[in-house]
Amino acid sequence: MRRIAFDFADSVGCPLGRVLYAGTKWDSNGAPWRTPMRVNDRHLLVYTLEGRARYEDGAGRDRVMAEGCLLLLPPGLAHTYVPMPGESWSELHFWLAGPLWDILIAGGEGDPAVLFLEGTPASFWLERFMEALDPAAPQHPSASWRRITAVQRVLTDMMAGPKTEPAWLLTARDLLERGGLREPTLEKVAEASGMAYETFRKRFTEHVGVSPGQYRARHVVRRACALLGEEGRTVQETADHLGFADAFHFSRRFKRAIGVSPSAFRQTHAGNAE
Repeated sequence: MRRIAFDFADSVGCPLGRVLYAGTKWDSNGAPWRTPMRVNDRHLLVYTLEGRARYEDGAGRDRVMAEGCLLLLPPGLAHTYVPMPGESWSELHFWLAGPLWDILIAGGEGDPAVLFLEGTPASFWLERFMEALDPAAPQHPSASWRRITAVQRVLTDMMAGPKTEPAWLLTARDLLERGGLREPTLEKVAEASGMAYETFRKRFTEHVGVSPGQYRARHVVRRACALLGEEGRTVQETADHLGFADAFHFSRRFKRAIGVSPSAFRQTHAGNAE
């Protein structure tokens, strides 16, 4: 699995539901002792990306969270989860607020109810969550509402059962995520996917919800955020690495997507990359 450093700190949503924070945490170490339970004042979603952790709560639940296991907890429930002794564990976690999450939890188990879901492969669902909160999406008045409904859609899709993607789409996603702004070209990606470009563009858009070009642009911005968070990485080096003609072009595109210049983003995030 690609080790994506994701740190979404913008509160988005509406009175029905909000995402207060979302982030990845890689390679937490196991502990040979039990940790005290804690009580949160907001909803918590935890999704296991790699490894195993043990979950316990004040209602007597005790279970192992393996790759693909998701839990959604209500506020006020005493709980703890730690990596299994001698193992490492990686997670995606959300802080949430609003009645929307109570509606989803109502379909869970126990009293108080907790929602447990299974979604594999983890790499597929991690990408779905990141697409839902996409920080590179254009900013407009309905952006918060669209993001919150996108997160809800990911959860309801996971409830529906296992998801698989066709091999051509997995190939296309991989090439678009790892490439730069210009290489490989979209025509080359279509060729590697085994179809003519117009057919590829139409089918990709139907499956993913955005065009191949929009998908690549979003991932270029995500990679730019990760690169700018590396200690010592300059704006010019980042622009060159991602295939921009110059730093000015890169800065303009980055600010339009994120809302701040690369230099300002780097000052805030340098040294925090996973």
